[in-house]
Amino acid sequence: MAHKLVYIYTSASMPLFFQKGQNLFLKDKGFEIHLIASDDIYLNQVKERDKLFTYPLNIERRPSIFKDIYSLLKIILLLRRIKPDIVHAGAPKSSFLGLLAAWLCRVKGRFFACHGTIAGRHQGLSRVFYRFIEKCAAFWAKRVWCVSPSLLEFMNSEGIVPKDKGFSIGQGSANGFKREWLEEEDAEIPEAVKTLRKEKDNSYFPIILFIGRICSDKGIEIITEAWVKLRELYPKLRFLIIGSHDLTNPVDNNVLNLLQNDDRVILSGYLSPGALGYCYETADILVAPSLGCEGFLNVVGEASLFSLPVIASNVVGPRDAVVDGVTGTLVPPSDPKLLCDAIIKYLDNPELAKKHGQAGRERYENYFKPEIIWETLYSEYSKLL
Repeated sequence: MAHKLVYIYTSASMPLFFQKGQNLFLKDKGFEIHLIASDDIYLNQVKERDKLFTYPLNIERRPSIFKDIYSLLKIILLLRRIKPDIVHAGAPKSSFLGLLAAWLCRVKGRFFACHGTIAGRHQGLSRVFYRFIEKCAAFWAKRVWCVSPSLLEFMNSEGIVPKDKGFSIGQGSANGFKREWLEEEDAEIPEAVKTLRKEKDNSYFPIILFIGRICSDKGIEIITEAWVKLRELYPKLRFLIIGSHDLTNPVDNNVLNLLQNDDRVILSGYLSPGALGYCYETADILVAPSLGCEGFLNVVGEASLFSLPVIASNVVGPRDAVVDGVTGTLVPPSDPKLLCDAIIKYLDNPELAKKHGQAGRERYENYFKPEIIWETLYSEYSKLL
């Protein structure tokens, strides 16, 4: 008889983008997989791809007492109906509600997948509040998977995750990396990006690449300040930005206007994962100037598979994704000058950029195989059962 595994996420984008291949592997191992997540475009996509049982439920990202109580009751009703052997919850709000519901329903296998920490991005009362939310989720769980060693270290040091409950896998990441996942033949590439590559092929110029949510937490203001100086020093330099706007953490309007009115900046909007390989092949350097704690920062691994040197902030998550001085460069967060200097170092020394890019590719091909993640998760689930 198949064991029933229930995922609970705020958005189905998590299992869609961070569990490719993983769900099919677990189904082959005898799991029947159910997914509770918001009723958005991602829910149907992951349902079709992995043939999961899905249950639409909108869980608010921000605290909302009445909506949260309603969501909790709905989750409890769904769990009593499904009767799962394991509940796997990820993201702070969905983990808090999902694992509380699993605890109340006496589900034996309670699993908290920690893809990052909100507490690490806040100060004062906000930090205390989010630390409490994450600590509760860890308390109700029997096992807590932190997707990078530095995230596990942070969660242990903050007293959020007890040392006997938490673990990470290998050198980090939520699902490992495969280049083929980023190179779908039918992926839709924006004309602006195609034109950029054609122009580069005809008359070479370097391209800086940023991929992620366009919001303050991802350091858009920092990279923009560095870009103002870089564009003056390198008249042919281009800046390619890929991602959708995050209105919950908006970027300053002056910064957005500067980028939108710069003819050397290409804002492509959101692209599907299968189209990102084209962009990595087009660019020369990836920048990831996050301001706060991350889970692992997958774009670093993806870029490394395409031999790109990476410049990232020296914060929780990215410091596991980048080997400083070997596969890329780590810089302090919120420091546009040092970020600019790091970019200049690669622009002025193409051989160093090539060396770091090749070292990154070898590291990710050797140590971040998806099967390592899948087998370890299967082992953890088996222990819970």
